[in-house]
Amino acid sequence: MISTFSYFDKNFYVLRDDLLGEINGNKARKLYFLEQVKLPYKELISYGSTQSNALLAMSIYVKKHSLKLHFFCKRRCEIDGNLALALENKANIYYTDDKNPKQVAFDFFKNNKDSFFINEGVCDDFARFGFKKLADEIYDFYLNNNIDFDVFLPSGTGISAIYLEKYLHKLNPKIRVFTTACVANELYLQKQKEIFNKNSALNILKTQKKYHFAKLYKELFLLINDINLHSKIEFEYLYDSVGFLAILQNSSLLKKDIFYIHQGGNIGNITMRKRYLKNFHLL
Repeated sequence: MISTFSYFDKNFYVLRDDLLGEINGNKARKLYFLEQVKLPYKELISYGSTQSNALLAMSIYVKKHSLKLHFFCKRRCEIDGNLALALENKANIYYTDDKNPKQVAFDFFKNNKDSFFINEGVCDDFARFGFKKLADEIYDFYLNNNIDFDVFLPSGTGISAIYLEKYLHKLNPKIRVFTTACVANELYLQKQKEIFNKNSALNILKTQKKYHFAKLYKELFLLINDINLHSKIEFEYLYDSVGFLAILQNSSLLKKDIFYIHQGGNIGNITMRKRYLKNFHLL
């Protein structure tokens, strides 16, 4: 589904990956391979934040397929949002405290022959299959509509944008793909390009200042709420807010028409909205 609106003197064509189903957004694309191939494993093992979109997506997947999920986090947090739903789906959550959750998770995996290991944020090579399909969908839209657009999606690990650009470039190198770093920084995304596609033509936009992931910034809160109201689409607070700011601050580098990929993850808005309202005394 495509929704349209205009903002920043740009025309946005929004691919509503937030509406794909229980597992939605880029996690649906990343886990596409698991949905298509029946793996000979009984358990998934991963790690990351207690409010990770990947945690929720994997918990839905294992519940649907009668598997188990073992997920390792560094520290505890309020049981709400993604964590609460993952626990409802019977995810096994472990807190590693001072230990590195990735190492603890991998050690657990090495002693479990019936398990499949997934890196934080589903930053794995098998994610490419879902983005090959996404590239085909975008190219079909391009062929069937007389619109000369740039593609934009915000990045965490960068896997989504790197693989999408790779496959879109093969279909039509004139379709440019842009992203911005929402979790790490531009140097990290450049290193990811070297790992997953050395010939990547992915364009990385910078914001005028660094926004630390999951910290609260009033200007981001006000911006995304205004866009949500204007577009009648619910975008999310962590990635989309920084993504739209990057578009605004680099407007001259982009075409007037932008194909924006909604990354899903709106469940996380529950906890983020509470934090914003409390922090800025809006309750």
